[in-house]
Amino acid sequence: MGQGNATESKGLKAPAYYRQEAWDKFARWYDPLVKLVLLPFGGEGRLRRKFVDFAAPKRGEQMLDVCSGTGTLASVIAERVGGDGKVIGVDLSLGMIRVAQKKVKSSVTRFQSANSESLPFPSSIFHSAFISFGLHEMPESARQNTLREIHRTLKPGGYLFVLDYHLPRGGVARFIIKALVRLLEEDFTYKMLLEESLTVEVKQAGFVIERRELISAGAIQMIRARKISEEGAIG
Repeated sequence: MGQGNATESKGLKAPAYYRQEAWDKFARWYDPLVKLVLLPFGGEGRLRRKFVDFAAPKRGEQMLDVCSGTGTLASVIAERVGGDGKVIGVDLSLGMIRVAQKKVKSSVTRFQSANSESLPFPSSIFHSAFISFGLHEMPESARQNTLREIHRTLKPGGYLFVLDYHLPRGGVARFIIKALVRLLEEDFTYKMLLEESLTVEVKQAGFVIERRELISAGAIQMIRARKISEEGAIG
């Protein structure tokens, strides 16, 4: 597959909420900004590795990284699955995909432009799926569709791993995360944070949450959820 092999879907239509041109232009600056934003939470590298440690992928497994961005998380996952495994990263932004292709030096990774609400893969093929700081970028309906699609592509008993914002119960951390999300993110992100709806949406998509860990003073959550039914259903 080469080093960070990429597949580009030039005819892919982005959903109305997605700022395609902005993300494509922003791709070259994405890594330094993410490093800066995540510095108060322990640093990006430490956080990504902690997330992969939490997931504990096994050698030889087939992994999906949804909203893969510039491929940082995919590269860490690739180290764990080894030469017999496979990591496919998908993102709507061709700019992000191209940066990932140049950056990730792994023969087991492949990056593909795709809409997470309609994943271009057969059902029941991945052992696990990861989504890191991606769900909060979507309005509620898109989150639900994405979770259902991830559910569809996972093998029976497969796992979903989520890394995203969480609202701390009190103190300075609560004030900081509310201010940060309000300043940097969309209104639907702020709503998701306040309503703490993410775990409910994961369950509604056909998963059972087996483990949930709060880190960085409760400002970030890691979720391990197992596919429990063949058909993800909302409600």
